[in-house]
Amino acid sequence: MVHWDETFKALREVKYDGWMVIESFGRALPALAAATKVWRDLFPNAEEVYTKGLKFMKEKWTAFGK
Repeated sequence: MVHWDETFKALREVKYDGWMVIESFGRALPALAAATKVWRDLFPNAEEVYTKGLKFMKEKWTAFGK
């Protein structure tokens, strides 16, 4: 479990100004899927991962801003 509120709050407190990335495992690479125990699709398509992920990051970043 990731404590997102605490994570974003800490990043804001230290005035982090670097990159953030979205990482999502899928089944496209069989060896990686086996290593990460991914046996089903975790999202409908790649676009949903980055659109919802970016929205989530922006909302959290704004919530703990200034």
